[in-house]
Amino acid sequence: MMEIRHSEIYNGKLRLHTLTTDRFKMSRFSINFIVNSDAHYSPLYKLMLAVMMRGSEKYPTITDINRALDERYDTTVAYTNARVGDKSIYKISCKLLKNKYVFEGDNTRILDEVLEIVSDILLHPVKDGNGLLRSALVESEKKIEIDNINARINDPKAYASEQCSRHMLRGTKFEVFGGNAKIVESFTPRELTDSIEKFLKECRIECFYVGDESHERIISLVEQNFPFPCGFDSKINYAESPLECNRAEQNIEEEHDVSQARLVLGYRCNTVLSDDDYYAMALFNEIFGGGSTSKLFMNVREKKSLCYYCYSSLHSATGTIKVGCGIDPSKKEDTLSEIATQLKAMKSGDISDTEMETAKRTMIAGLRQVNDSPSGIEAYTFRRILAGAEESVEDSRNKISVLTKADVIRAAQKVVLDTVYFMNGHEEEAYDE
Repeated sequence: MMEIRHSEIYNGKLRLHTLTTDRFKMSRFSINFIVNSDAHYSPLYKLMLAVMMRGSEKYPTITDINRALDERYDTTVAYTNARVGDKSIYKISCKLLKNKYVFEGDNTRILDEVLEIVSDILLHPVKDGNGLLRSALVESEKKIEIDNINARINDPKAYASEQCSRHMLRGTKFEVFGGNAKIVESFTPRELTDSIEKFLKECRIECFYVGDESHERIISLVEQNFPFPCGFDSKINYAESPLECNRAEQNIEEEHDVSQARLVLGYRCNTVLSDDDYYAMALFNEIFGGGSTSKLFMNVREKKSLCYYCYSSLHSATGTIKVGCGIDPSKKEDTLSEIATQLKAMKSGDISDTEMETAKRTMIAGLRQVNDSPSGIEAYTFRRILAGAEESVEDSRNKISVLTKADVIRAAQKVVLDTVYFMNGHEEEAYDE
């Protein structure tokens, strides 16, 4: 049995969520900084935190940090960032052994000591004699980021999906930022250093702990280690709303030196996670193209052999669905026609009982896996907090189990094609990457 408790700290700037359980040998703590996405500040903050993770006053180098973590029973501390709707999220997560499993006679307080290390990284980053983040670290992280940007084209499947999103979301609050090497190159140690205060002032913070420590003890540790400024600009709204656009369907084609062409279709579905019909839309997506028994896989790929892969994915923060395919360039029109045929079938109710039950079982099985790991528990809880739709795993399973074919048909009616992105390639030597 898991107990979930929530508390607000620093006048609501920081919210702590403890999910107390004895199920796991490892515990997990994460601190999530949330800001509204911005063309300039989103990549700036991403780089700033990457540099800060390289050293602190007490642990001046990444080697010092890793050595200190290794000495705490091989604890791992990772920094990641993500975009969810119109928000940018910067996460520092810790995976650590529960104290009950330390060697007998060892007085190490693993969680306490790990949070002290993270605190030193965030509040006392290592600086040079001028009080700036060290230029060598800044240049090193800039090079890594620019190399990553330039390497994106080497993954045609991911690149095509991103390009479709860029075109579909351009000019909206969900506009895709990042991926601009020139902007990253322009950042200086002074700008990164000066941005730390702004970042900590404007962000909202969601902390999660999954483990066997009490809620009260975690509150004490957070207040002790993370005395963030209480004043903050609370323009961050967790209520989600879908992409709204009245433009005509747009078609974009790019030429690339790839052996397999990529076709990505972006649809507006006007449904986000907090909507009453979200699970109906999720079930629609599962039947339409969510797996190996879906209509797209069985018809576009298996029966008609029009593509090497074909799938759909629901993006619940933007209210959009994307269909991705790898095809021979000559089969573009036939593939578009067959995808349209399968969407029409969904809208007209051509959905078998077997398709309904298989899709439901798949979705419910996925929810059962949530509680199999601390990271799964956190991810499920955090996503619903961001959507303003907090509910238990059991609530989600119950909502899926009662869905009917009529619910799925109503969801299908909302799906409208917005963007067709085509990365043209060569027919010769096509293969599945």
